[in-house]
Amino acid sequence: MSNNAVYSGNTLLKIEDAGSPGTFNTVGEVKDISGALSWARSAHDVTYMGASGAEYAPGRLSVGPVTFELNHVENGELLNSIKNGDVRNFQLVLGDAAGTTYQFSAFVSKYEVSAPVDGVYTASVELTISGIPTTV
Repeated sequence: MSNNAVYSGNTLLKIEDAGSPGTFNTVGEVKDISGALSWARSAHDVTYMGASGAEYAPGRLSVGPVTFELNHVENGELLNSIKNGDVRNFQLVLGDAAGTTYQFSAFVSKYEVSAPVDGVYTASVELTISGIPTTV
């Protein structure tokens, strides 16, 4: 039996530079990406006294955050971005045959460096998305 699974190892996370127009450059040495395009819609309780059960109305759509781990690079672009509080444009390029690409604005809301006894410096990074990603 065949399946439609797509290998995710070719996924790329890109960040736009400050040029005009900007160029999207691949964020280097990214390991695992979690929450990539985690869509959620809030629910508002609209239940009234005579209702036979709870009733809800859909609220705003939100996406993210995107979290990932990478090999830490001192003075790297993401570390500088959290220090400066920059909102940047990012692209998430999927590893599917079409190279599906989502573009979104976000800021680095967490950059946490780990130093294991027997290993290399890594960083756990969180991007907080502002708005809704578009397909480009």
